[in-house]
Amino acid sequence: MTRMRLKRTTTALPSLLAVLLVAGCSAAEDALTAHSRPAATAVGHSLSTGELGRMMAESPIPDSALDSEVASQVAQLWADYVTLATIYRHPDSTQSVDYTPLLDEGRYFAALAVQRFRDSILSLNSEPTEAEVREYFDTRQPFTRLDLRRIALEVPLDASEATRDSLFSEASALRERLAGGADFVEAARAHSDEAPEQRGRVLAYQGHESVPPVADSALFAMRPGEISPVFATADAMVIYRVEQRREPEFEAARDMTYERMVEERAQASQIRTLDSLLAAGQRSIPEDAPSAAISIASRSDMAEGTISGSAPLALFVDGSLSANDLRTLFRVRPDLRQRFATATEDEAYDFLMELAADEVLVRAAEQGGFGAGETERSQLEEALAAQMSSIGGRYNLSHGMVTDPGFDMDLASESFVRAVLAAQRPVPWLSEYRYVLGDFPSRIDDQGAETAARLARDLRELETPSAAGAQIEDEDVEPEHESDAAAENSGEHGE
Repeated sequence: MTRMRLKRTTTALPSLLAVLLVAGCSAAEDALTAHSRPAATAVGHSLSTGELGRMMAESPIPDSALDSEVASQVAQLWADYVTLATIYRHPDSTQSVDYTPLLDEGRYFAALAVQRFRDSILSLNSEPTEAEVREYFDTRQPFTRLDLRRIALEVPLDASEATRDSLFSEASALRERLAGGADFVEAARAHSDEAPEQRGRVLAYQGHESVPPVADSALFAMRPGEISPVFATADAMVIYRVEQRREPEFEAARDMTYERMVEERAQASQIRTLDSLLAAGQRSIPEDAPSAAISIASRSDMAEGTISGSAPLALFVDGSLSANDLRTLFRVRPDLRQRFATATEDEAYDFLMELAADEVLVRAAEQGGFGAGETERSQLEEALAAQMSSIGGRYNLSHGMVTDPGFDMDLASESFVRAVLAAQRPVPWLSEYRYVLGDFPSRIDDQGAETAARLARDLRELETPSAAGAQIEDEDVEPEHESDAAAENSGEHGE
């Protein structure tokens, strides 16, 4: 199969908070030129501000959505349709795209190497013997169920030590009355600070992890009818009574116990190995790195003119993460850029440490021979092509359709956008795929989007701009990506 080689685009993505650049343009000049400027262009086609404004005004979207942000999103939807339709003219459609830059710089291959490395650690774990399984079952009681009632005396958030001591004494006196035969349910209804409907109810706990740690060992040693000591937690003084204890026979729970032991051992082994690697990796973050990372993420030019590309933002043994490395990641991973753009400096520090940890693990995986081979690379490329094809399917595109002599790109793209607006159902974006679509350039014009939004409001005879409201969301991405879609749509894409 002949594979189309696509250039990598290096145009910086826009900031989430990009300001419309209208300096030097008076209102009169803007009024004269607004309708002649396209709101979007894609692969030689253009969407006029007038058509975008009419589509929005004639759609059922609410008045509150007639703003520049939503206009940019609608324009991007149109541009994605035109881009995909152009790709579908190629006989191999989405398989004609070279996904290597996305796979390499988007860390797909690195993630595969790390996962295989982790799997190799898990495979080294020794299987538990039968005696070990029996001992675990008897001592840990993983599937024992306790039915309990409780009384909780709430501790105020700002309680002093004297107040806590007083509450503990009160609970201890109550506990003595219960041990002497006082009715537990009546005492719970009279004294517990829980919601009325919860007081005195039977609560079921299965296994140690479901029981508050402070009460764990004591409760599992008790028998039905016994009253627990007073447990002092940060929030309350708590007393329990065991109502019923249900213990499965060993033979019935043997396989579940074995599987739990294997899982716990694997996790413990993995944590030990990874912690050891990260400690040896000697990660560190330069003092100004968090603020620099936030600046790169939040500025439309990615701070190209003020932060040197070679500036190290994270250090580790035998390597570093530079400002240019982070810019590349942001171009491929808009969700990551969004995390940094909205982060505090402390959060940015943690994010950089996570990226440094990724680098340490990737290097360990590759040194261990766990890097992706040609077969895995081909499979990942095919998977990305299939995912993009699924987006094309949601757009109702096919090779036969776009190569039909009667196919009109302008009519089809506008018809698609109108149908989406009319249905008000989310459709997927091209999102990170745009990183490898340099041969299919698209551009969203911020000022054109604002003009289209004003026209839409005028057509609906709205006197003043409404606050930003409904948005066209991408149902195929995480919530972080949904914000990224809005961010990407607020500026330019491609060359």
